Amino acid sequence: MPVKLTEIHPESMGNYLDSIGITREALAEELKRELHAFEVKPFYDSKKGQVVYSKKMPIWSIKQKARIDAHRLRGDYPVEKRELSLSTTASVIDTVLGQAGERERGRLPSELGDDDDGTG
Repeated sequence: MPVKLTEIHPESMGNYLDSIGITREALAEELKRELHAFEVKPFYDSKKGQVVYSKKMPIWSIKQKARIDAHRLRGDYPVEKRELSLSTTASVIDTVLGQAGERERGRLPSELGDDDDGTG
C-alpha cells in the first residue's frame, strides 16, 4: 500500500526517501551529472542540405542550477533572512475580523447558539 506524503512526519522524511532509493549518495551522483551536463548539437548546412558536423555543447541552464544547488548544500551562501512585521500580521487579522459580522466579533464559536450561527 503506498504511503501518502501527508502521513509522513518531517523527521522521518529522510528515512522514507532513503527507503525508495533517494539517498544522499544518489543525489550527489545526480548533482555531479548535472554539473557536467552536455548535449550533442548538430550543425546543418542548408546549402548542402545535410548535417556537416556535430559538437558536444554544455547545457548552461542545467549546469548553473546544479552549481547553485551545490553551493547551497555546502552552506557557501549566507542564510536567507526573512522578516515578518507586526503590521502585516495585524492587517491579516483585520481582514479576517472584517469578514465576521459585528454581532459575532469578540464571541467564541461555543458561545454562538443554534439560532445565532445563521443556519436556523
